Amino acid sequence: ILYVKNLSKSTIERKKQSKFLRRKVIPDTIEDCPVTEIFDNAFNGLNFVTSVSIPDTVTSIGESAFAGTTLLEIDLPDNLLYIGRNAFRGCKIINITFHEGLREIEKM
Repeated sequence: ILYVKNLSKSTIERKKQSKFLRRKVIPDTIEDCPVTEIFDNAFNGLNFVTSVSIPDTVTSIGESAFAGTTLLEIDLPDNLLYIGRNAFRGCKIINITFHEGLREIEKM
């Protein structure tokens, strides 16, 4: 997946996908700017994604960000404050850890 910086804020959006990488490691910076949010639908429908590592710079995961993936495990960052509606809808996650800093998980 190639990441694109949203000029109005430090977010990542899906631009191009690679079916060869089942584990996605989201970078902590893009062009020297910290990644603080995973955009709505960023990985939605990428059925080959099974594992994701998110850096501590990310404080927000958007709506349906990982919906429709085959995600089995995810490393949530300590600084994560918000998880959007349906962020993991349809995933069969077997390994996830929520940290005490998490403030809000939107209803499904």
